[in-house]
Amino acid sequence: MMQAFVQSYSSPVQSVQNLDDLAQAWSDPRAIAWIDFESPSQEELRRLDEILNVDDSALESCLSAEDHRPRVEEFSDHIFLLLYGVLSVAEDPTFAPRRLAAFCGMRFLVTVHNDQHRTIMALRQRFSSHGEHILNRGVDYVLFSLIDGLVDNFGIALADFHEQLDDLEEQSLNSSNDAIFNRAIQLRRELLELRRLALAQREAIGPLVRGECDYVAKTLGRRFSHISNHLTKTIELSESLREILSSVRDNYQFTLTRRTNDIMKTLTIFASIILPLSFIASVYGMNLRTAPGQEDPLGFWWVIGVMGIVAIGLGLFFRSRRWF
Repeated sequence: MMQAFVQSYSSPVQSVQNLDDLAQAWSDPRAIAWIDFESPSQEELRRLDEILNVDDSALESCLSAEDHRPRVEEFSDHIFLLLYGVLSVAEDPTFAPRRLAAFCGMRFLVTVHNDQHRTIMALRQRFSSHGEHILNRGVDYVLFSLIDGLVDNFGIALADFHEQLDDLEEQSLNSSNDAIFNRAIQLRRELLELRRLALAQREAIGPLVRGECDYVAKTLGRRFSHISNHLTKTIELSESLREILSSVRDNYQFTLTRRTNDIMKTLTIFASIILPLSFIASVYGMNLRTAPGQEDPLGFWWVIGVMGIVAIGLGLFFRSRRWF
């Protein structure tokens, strides 16, 4: 699916939804455009290449299923960016990174993605009412808005992580359920993935921060610097959340150890009571006539009574020592 917003010198921003209309609008040498593709076909990208003449290898990366590292590459008449966005765990339990490829030239910005991005949808809505104002600031400003939105979503994901970890930490104090430990392992893996993406994207946008890209205004360097700082905070916060995660694991281990100790203590008390009773039963089970009470018709009940007294006495003794 394609959605493009094109502005020429003599007309307001128009919404274009097919490549034929795009080619016609782009024939105006003063036109500027933001073109967004969601789950494009190879044929659509080849036609786009005919209209804009973008780098072929970068275009192939848009369709590749490989998990490429975030990067920014500069070509003769445009730059290519490969970035990743995330949704919160509440919105996407799989926490799968969502790739966004972008081509930015002097007059065009092309974004290509296979999944829906909250940032793309929000910017489309803004274009519906303020498209002319946004495009008048340049396609590089549109690129900045997209990257800023992607990075803001990292913060939303971190807030969701924080909430889940707080709940998990409270649960770990009162329960040794294996589900808590398994969830902690999953959250740790997702936090590491978020941190890895933040580090890679901070490194990738370095040329934009330093104003080294010809097709991004140097005046936007301070804005991209703000994005870089936001990514740094994301990295630092992910580290602090991992400390909470370590606390959850420690609480789980402590609760599990305490539960095991309680079970062992209970079993030990039962064994301590059963041991003397087993001794008495084994002695009187030897069928020796010399044993006291063997000939007495009430001998069996005398033995049961003694065993009961021993059991009750040991129970009272253990209770007095607060062992249970």
